[in-house]
Amino acid sequence: ILLEKPLYLILEKSLSDMDIYPKYISRLSEYERAVLASLHDHWRGRRSTNTIAGLAFTNRFTIECGYGMFAKLSRVNHSCRPNAAYMWDTFRSAMLLHAQEDIEPDAEITIDYIVNLDNADTRREYLRQNYGFECDCARCRAGLAEKRASDRRRAQMRALEHEAEEVRCGEPRKALANLR
Repeated sequence: ILLEKPLYLILEKSLSDMDIYPKYISRLSEYERAVLASLHDHWRGRRSTNTIAGLAFTNRFTIECGYGMFAKLSRVNHSCRPNAAYMWDTFRSAMLLHAQEDIEPDAEITIDYIVNLDNADTRREYLRQNYGFECDCARCRAGLAEKRASDRRRAQMRALEHEAEEVRCGEPRKALANLR
């Protein structure tokens, strides 16, 4: 669907220091800064008075052991059962957005902002607090039995993702020990 280079890429997981963002933003062209400024900033006027940090927290994507900001991909809406997924293409240094199922020509393309985050209620609350919207996707409107089954599958996927993260980001021995 889309192959997009990042506006900027931060290959550091520790982003508590807000001074890091101006360093990366200063490298952008005037046009790229305007594109960045046009993205949604859920944090404007809330916890952070730093618009740059608000834009980053609202729109960034996890990449390997860091984060990236993408002008087009940041505009794709959320669904707890998305029809598309994104992945970092290391060879091309770009994010690849691909369909997970057949998508009708007029259908909205959606991604999951919070892959495998706990149960449906926790996901909805997280989206409300961190992105400023109430999720009303088909998964969130599902019946209780379907939600519980989905929550169990997500818990299993979350455990596997945690092990994979340990391998990718520096703790392979711990991850291998968990497999035994």
